[in-house]
Amino acid sequence: MGDTILALHGGAGAQPDDMHEVVFWVKDIVQAREVILGAGYAIGEVRTLEDGALIAEGLDPDGHRYAIRIEK
Repeated sequence: MGDTILALHGGAGAQPDDMHEVVFWVKDIVQAREVILGAGYAIGEVRTLEDGALIAEGLDPDGHRYAIRIEK
């Protein structure tokens, strides 16, 4: 996202629940995943969803779920 800042506010709870996920659409999921790993963040392996779309999911340092995804 370059210089963009995305801020999530979890309200009064100390730990976010697992009912949310931010999805980032990418052109090259393998390259995007490598950038994330190279920055020192964990992200799961690329997998194929039931509709054939590729996705990789992770947790940010504050426990928020996120994913990178590309259409098939």
